[in-house]
Amino acid sequence: MNDFDWAAMADMLEHEGEAHSPYVRQALDELKDLAPRRVLDIGSGPGVAACRMAALFPGAEVTAVDGSPELLARAEERARRLGVRLRTQAAEFPAGLAGLGPADLVWSGQVVHHVGDQQDALDRLAGLLAPAGSWPSSRAGCPPVGCRGTWASAAPDSRPGWTP
Repeated sequence: MNDFDWAAMADMLEHEGEAHSPYVRQALDELKDLAPRRVLDIGSGPGVAACRMAALFPGAEVTAVDGSPELLARAEERARRLGVRLRTQAAEFPAGLAGLGPADLVWSGQVVHHVGDQQDALDRLAGLLAPAGSWPSSRAGCPPVGCRGTWASAAPDSRPGWTP
């Protein structure tokens, strides 16, 4: 993805995840009526949002996906501490997404802006969606109500070249 040492920034990323909690909670509140079987949190970092989704969707297979094994270990510890079920999967963003398989809900908060070819990253994220899957997009400084136009559901034939 880039040359940042994400593991060295683990404490800051966890604090940042907590600081973003109000708008993440608002966004997840919009999703509470969904019943996903499989959820992917792409670029999960230390798992703050992934654990929130695991609590919101206890019957779903929720997977935190990140390129840093150290951050995934933090996500696992957080899940244990909170008593939620969480899987982890190491995968670089966006190149490593192809093998993840489809999901009913794909979360990708605070990750796309870190890559040079953002359209390619968006196409790869859209490619993870199961038919009728949901992909809420949250961005810092943009409350969920104001960003509702960035939420997408992609039909299988509409994914290539998808644009927000």
